[in-house]
Amino acid sequence: MKETHHFYPVLFYFRFPVTYYSASSISTVSLDAVSLIRSALDEREYGWLQESGAVAELWAASRLAITSLAATFLSEGAAHPGPPSAEVEERWHRRYRVALRRLQQAGIRTVADEQAGARHYVALRAQWDGVVGQLASALAYTREEIDPAGTHPERMVKGPPPTTELAREPFPEGPQEGPGPLH
Repeated sequence: MKETHHFYPVLFYFRFPVTYYSASSISTVSLDAVSLIRSALDEREYGWLQESGAVAELWAASRLAITSLAATFLSEGAAHPGPPSAEVEERWHRRYRVALRRLQQAGIRTVADEQAGARHYVALRAQWDGVVGQLASALAYTREEIDPAGTHPERMVKGPPPTTELAREPFPEGPQEGPGPLH
């Protein structure tokens, strides 16, 4: 994503009507996933994942993309916003608690000290959320559009437990025929 915007900077101003194509939405999903992996998972069981190169690269690449876009297209200092308000931090705490419950419902072992995990999540989120929010605003996306899980975490509780979703057969009609040989 960063390289695409680097070579074709005008893409930043191209706005799809759906939010999931936006740089701010993609970055939110990526950075929130890494923030949750690093703060919510049990370190003894999932330390290998938390410290993996893939997770580190996802974090670094996503951060580079948003800071580069902010430095290029937004006002000076946009890549380094101030600290979040108490209200925003409380919303992030709620997001963390809901995500923790969903992980536990799926049988994934989570941190023993949930308060410390929440503080870690808030500290990680504070590193990127302000920049992503400014990028979203620049393209007239609302916070609710780019981050529904973070804006209204209580809505993420609804639905079947994750284990039910995972147990569902991916192709109930059986395997589908792929394309034929290329010759």
